[in-house]
Amino acid sequence: MLQMAKNSDGKKGISPMIAYIILISIAIVMGAFIYPWLKSYVPQEPRDCPDGTSLFVKSYTYDCSAKKLTINIENNGRFSALGFFIYGATTSGQVATENLSQYYACVEGDTCISNVILFGSPIIGENPFSPNQEKEFIFETQGSRILPDALSSIEIIPVRSQKYREVYTPVSCGNSKIKQDIECS
Repeated sequence: MLQMAKNSDGKKGISPMIAYIILISIAIVMGAFIYPWLKSYVPQEPRDCPDGTSLFVKSYTYDCSAKKLTINIENNGRFSALGFFIYGATTSGQVATENLSQYYACVEGDTCISNVILFGSPIIGENPFSPNQEKEFIFETQGSRILPDALSSIEIIPVRSQKYREVYTPVSCGNSKIKQDIECS
């Protein structure tokens, strides 16, 4: 049984040493339950695109007065792509933060969802934009309150469908980001 000690008032209580042992035991037991639960939230393997994933702005035209950007994107990498993120900047040297995908004039055959432009109508696990393939995209920003000025540059980040824990998920290829300065034509 617990060792009882008398304090200065003559009342009996638990020895401070035993109280510390109980407190430490409770902390160890709680840690044993919480650690595996927290460990499940930390990814075990990185969600990266393979080296050699690359998109290239083959050509572009930008009509500043109409605020219409037409870009031809080519897959100049070794791997197929699922789609891409596109961001714009209005000032030279500024980080491109304005999401331009909302200004994409979605054409038949493309899948248009917020924040990312997908090549065609992909099937789960497939990356439909093959190496050496080229495609044109038109962005119309006329009437945008967010982009009152002309674009000065764009940044494009490829997206691939990668298998992660036996499930295919879209993965941003941040290590393959490209930047293209834009001038009025």
